[in-house]
Amino acid sequence: MDEFDMNWLRGRDYIEVTFPARTKEKSLLLKMAEEGVEGVVITAQNKDGSVVGHVPLGCVLFRRPRKKVEQSPEHRAKSIASLTTAREAKGAKTDENEANDDLPFEPEMDGFLGDDYGMADATEVIGWNE
Repeated sequence: MDEFDMNWLRGRDYIEVTFPARTKEKSLLLKMAEEGVEGVVITAQNKDGSVVGHVPLGCVLFRRPRKKVEQSPEHRAKSIASLTTAREAKGAKTDENEANDDLPFEPEMDGFLGDDYGMADATEVIGWNE
């Protein structure tokens, strides 16, 4: 069975749920029943791995999906400016180039890929000097 199901009868203090095998909901239901959460009862475990159980109404949450808000370029610029001001007030760094100012040492880049490390020139390896 590959079906999720929730049944709620008026006047009952629980919802009957059915979850298929290998789902996070089934694992959560089994964990809650194992921990002894009040009102969580496993009523059946089917041969295909699905599970049927009772869950208290307080364990179920319904909410509306978020609405995407479109902002005008002026409003977006104003939001960015206020965020930048708030970060500066807190002392946060706003420039990515300032990230290395706190290093206890100055990185040395002299000869990083040069002859100091025995590296050959790329033109010599490829043979373009011939």
